[in-house]
Amino acid sequence: MKARAAFALLLVCIASLLFLPAVSAEPGIGDWYQTTDLEAGQSADYTWTVYNPDDTSYALEVVSSISGNDPHIKATVNSEPQILGPKTSANIAVTLHTDRATPTQTVTLTVDFILTDMASGSESIVEKSVIINITSLIASTGNNIFFWENTLPAPFNTAIWTFIFTILIWMGITAFAIIVVDSIFKRLFSKSNLKIIPKIYKLVKKPLFLTIIVYALVNSLTILSVSADTIFQINDLLTILFIILYAWVAYRVYNDIIIDFARKLASKTENELDDALVPFMHTLGTILIPLVAFVVLLNYFNISFTAILASLGIGSLVIGLAAQDTFNSIFAGIQIMVDRPFTIGDRIILSTGEVCDVEKVGIRSTKAYSPTNNEMVVIPNVLLCNNKVTNISRPDGHRAISVEVGVSYGTDPEKVEKILLDIAKHHPDIVNNNPAQSSYTRLSTFDDSSINFALWAYVDDFKKEWRVRSELRERINQKFKEEGVEIPFPQTVVTLVNSPVRAKSDSQNNLNKI
Repeated sequence: MKARAAFALLLVCIASLLFLPAVSAEPGIGDWYQTTDLEAGQSADYTWTVYNPDDTSYALEVVSSISGNDPHIKATVNSEPQILGPKTSANIAVTLHTDRATPTQTVTLTVDFILTDMASGSESIVEKSVIINITSLIASTGNNIFFWENTLPAPFNTAIWTFIFTILIWMGITAFAIIVVDSIFKRLFSKSNLKIIPKIYKLVKKPLFLTIIVYALVNSLTILSVSADTIFQINDLLTILFIILYAWVAYRVYNDIIIDFARKLASKTENELDDALVPFMHTLGTILIPLVAFVVLLNYFNISFTAILASLGIGSLVIGLAAQDTFNSIFAGIQIMVDRPFTIGDRIILSTGEVCDVEKVGIRSTKAYSPTNNEMVVIPNVLLCNNKVTNISRPDGHRAISVEVGVSYGTDPEKVEKILLDIAKHHPDIVNNNPAQSSYTRLSTFDDSSINFALWAYVDDFKKEWRVRSELRERINQKFKEEGVEIPFPQTVVTLVNSPVRAKSDSQNNLNKI
């Protein structure tokens, strides 16, 4: 009987379990954060995973709060309200922000997960919390002079007197550095053969000592229990001033020492490259040093210089396109200085046919003097690299010239050639000691009224070219008169159709035919 009763009771229990309504399982929340200790000025993310094991959907909303209501601390939920479907999960992150003036304290970050059943409309709240320890960047030193507690008798044991004593000690340290360390450095530098080191030390000495005094002043403000906000504002102002100060010091070192040394070194060499690179380096440093100081200033205030460039992308593109020719000329200038197709003083013929004397080869352009027009010509280096340039000063400065002259028909050609060669031989500016550049003559053309000869010779200096041409012509004219060689002028014979001369000529032609 007992066995039958137990079996019947078991059947009733199983039936009741089968016909009971199903119970919904609420979503679960798991913690995935590790950081609970922060330093002022840092931020940290705290993540929770919300999992819905039920067959119904839930509307999820997240609300965060921080204990203490400190204005230096903020919490931000990184997700919007969302629908959590059946058998799905979602990661919810909350970021805790602290600024650099946050004092040392312990706060509680509370996050409320509000879950609303989409089928029944019932609402449930799951609360999660994190205890976070925040350490201030500025720790009060209390009533201490450096590491020693101020136990002096009243009134010298107050905070203001502790501050004064600390500043006086810092001033003593600075005075010691000025008197003792400075004298030691001067003795060491006096024995050194490198004169550049004392110059650098002289420029950076005062800014370094000033930095020590200002650091002592700001560091000692914690004795007076000055608020962190005030200390950071003073520190920001001083940082800006010191960035500007050290940028000026860097420029002085660059300009007064490095560039000055480069100028002296360039003056001792015959290469034009260094003479042109020194001004370019000076200009480049004048631009880069303030730019680097500006970037350092932006980084101090956590402003991305790359983001600024990206925001100015269109403007940078326009500037880049506008400066393209300038950069091309700069690289062309460097190429000219390396290849050295011409040097200062050389006479060149441009692709336009203009004759110029090179005055200065710069990084961006070359300055040349035009002796024909008595004017200065500025030529972009990129044009000199991309076009033909003839250097008539190379290889030896000799210049080939030609003079043409016509003589009357019937004149002995050998006599004319002898006279021309004799004139060239006795001219002081004609090259006669080099067989490869010997003077020579050629019968060039048979003209209507004359036989034309050309005299070819080499001038020993290209600058004498035009004068020698004129002197040769003068000497030829004089010598031809002395030798009885006629230089004819153009002649034209005009015969009229009905003239007696024409009629007589026609009659004579008819008789010859008979």
